[in-house]
Amino acid sequence: MKTLESIIEDDHGNVVGAMTSEGRVDLQEPFPRAQLASRARQLAESMGIVIPAPLESKLPPEPDPA
Repeated sequence: MKTLESIIEDDHGNVVGAMTSEGRVDLQEPFPRAQLASRARQLAESMGIVIPAPLESKLPPEPDPA
């Protein structure tokens, strides 16, 4: 299972990628660090990372797709 090791930010506090157990992954569209909690699921899915249940319960709820 691929695991997340760290989040990579630029000098302006934008999330630009992540380091995983399989190497570095760069995002095509960086986003502000303040959005990380709300985008964690989307980010993990895009990198093929499974969020463990104990951590999943600490994330904000997913927004309604309405």
